[in-house]
Amino acid sequence: MITTQNSSQIEQRGGACSDCGRMANWRTPFFDEGTHSLVRLCVTCAAAFRQRQQFESGCCGEN
Repeated sequence: MITTQNSSQIEQRGGACSDCGRMANWRTPFFDEGTHSLVRLCVTCAAAFRQRQQFESGCCGEN
């Protein structure tokens, strides 16, 4: 799965995180190639999203 994100495009408009649903003042847009959709993630979910992309097979190399 390939995702793209432009770090200069952090949205300052408040809104709900696409992952956890919590309201956030800052969200980062990512295009998820797996679902072919644009997601806007809060800081916490964006970090988890990036980590999942780096370690697709899990932290121990397992699926």
